[in-house]
Amino acid sequence: EFSEPFIGDVSEAALELARVELNAQQAEIARLERLDRERETKVEAERAARRKTPLSSAMLKTLDEIPKADETSTSTVEEPRSQFPLRVARALFVSSDYVGALRQFRAVPAEEMTFRARFEMARCLEETNASDEAIKELDALIAAAGESEAFWRARAESLKRIIESSRNIRALNRDR
Repeated sequence: EFSEPFIGDVSEAALELARVELNAQQAEIARLERLDRERETKVEAERAARRKTPLSSAMLKTLDEIPKADETSTSTVEEPRSQFPLRVARALFVSSDYVGALRQFRAVPAEEMTFRARFEMARCLEETNASDEAIKELDALIAAAGESEAFWRARAESLKRIIESSRNIRALNRDR
């Protein structure tokens, strides 16, 4: 025979717990739906950003090919001279502008070149693929440092070994 469920079996605490779980599930569903809408919005924005607009199409049609500079000509632009080329060189070195730093290091008078500056100049030479010149600079630094500046001498010797071994590895790879 069919019997009616007895409501007295469920405590109010169990009902409250079920209500809290239901609210948590609804909140999670709402959060997931919001994330899904945000992802769809982002994907649509990326698609829209890639589409050509009539204005961008018109601008692209007006562009001509950029002429190449004559490689045999020399520049007549006079670069501004800094009052503090060593400071400028160090700042450029730290920001990884090795070509600019090298240009500034070369403008520093020889008597103002510190061991650090000479080491950084050698690093610039290495980074600009002038390894022979870098090794010459490092040899000069090693000779000048002597025993009085053991730290810079050791760094210069280490960098010289690295440059030489890199050069040897490149030579071996070329021969293959």
